[in-house]
Amino acid sequence: MHRRLIEPALQQLNEKDAVYFYDLVRRLEFDPRTERYANLIYLVLRDAIPLLPTILEAKTLIDDLFIFVENNRVAIEHRIHSPRYIVDPGFLRPMVLLYVKVISDRCWERVEAGEVTPDGSNIWRMNWPYEEAEEEFPFEEEEDETVSNLDELNDALAKLKSESESK
Repeated sequence: MHRRLIEPALQQLNEKDAVYFYDLVRRLEFDPRTERYANLIYLVLRDAIPLLPTILEAKTLIDDLFIFVENNRVAIEHRIHSPRYIVDPGFLRPMVLLYVKVISDRCWERVEAGEVTPDGSNIWRMNWPYEEAEEEFPFEEEEDETVSNLDELNDALAKLKSESESK
């Protein structure tokens, strides 16, 4: 039933964002924490969807949504039970913007920590110098091996040279 509140917002998203938020809503439907404040959760999420970034894992966004609604339940209920909300559904917007700010702050923390990029792409790290890494570079030759290979090569060259001189 509550999903119907969100469906119009989901239908207006581009394909990439729609996939992300449909998955998020699906997870939310099976989350037992939803039962306590379902109407508040879905009302805040409905208005926040067009504004939310998609670089966080859905679980993080959901956990933050539950924390936000729990901490701001009284203010959210005050707004949705106000006569003004009936004529102006945008009356809930200040609370929605607070939630969006919480998520935006979380995103920037993750970007600054180097865990994600602003566009959500993966971050790859290389260690330098390689000696500090746990394992050596897979193609690095052992020094002893290199010396013995050079010795074998020099011996073979000397043998060929001596054979050619004796002829």
